[in-house]
Amino acid sequence: MIRDKNHKKIAKMIASSWLRCIFLLLLSLVLNTSFTAISHAELKAMTQGELKTATAQAGFTDFNLNSNTARLFIDIHIETVAVIDRFTAGNYSGGSDQIWSDVALGTTSNPLIIDGLVFMADFEEGSLGTNPTLERVVIGSNRLQGSISALISNFTGIYSSALTSGGSPDTILSRHDLTGNDGNEKTTFNFDSSGSITGDQGLFFILNIDSNNFGVQVVAGYNEKNIPSSSTVSPTPWWDSP
Repeated sequence: MIRDKNHKKIAKMIASSWLRCIFLLLLSLVLNTSFTAISHAELKAMTQGELKTATAQAGFTDFNLNSNTARLFIDIHIETVAVIDRFTAGNYSGGSDQIWSDVALGTTSNPLIIDGLVFMADFEEGSLGTNPTLERVVIGSNRLQGSISALISNFTGIYSSALTSGGSPDTILSRHDLTGNDGNEKTTFNFDSSGSITGDQGLFFILNIDSNNFGVQVVAGYNEKNIPSSSTVSPTPWWDSP
């Protein structure tokens, strides 16, 4: 019982800090702003000319509930160049699941392109009809084009070797140091969803409250259909892994 209470307390702490990070990250993408610790943006009224030329798209969002997973897809196209001084998430047990410094989203000549945003909430099997129990939240996109580079001292999750030209074993990592022996080696993920042999390459952030995969994980270089399964969690759905 004490262990369950501690997990719930830690989960709330992680959720709070993680949602703040995701909010800032999504804000930088949608508003095309750059930020170090704080991002500033303002809303401005559209002119009559802008209103006349604005268009909307039918089917902008798609929501479905499949088994124990609620999925929301937003059909949006984002192009951005942004810089983040430091990004940390999953701070518990004397460390952090993710520590990314000097993060660059895209470059001045080649912005990072994101086609479509995916939001998922996965509930404990059989709990939806009586007492819904949230196990994990997934936020990301199936299709990216461009680069994300960072000095990653802690990486928890999995990323495809296709992003780094063979520089990854495509295995699940836990708080893995990607900075090299000198601690100064940046990791660059080069996403290529245009004519990619392996299909669309995406990026997902996972907040796991489930005690079996507790913490914050990143899944990079895969879309929802081609994420490799792990023998330790198979045959559970891909968002149960890592």
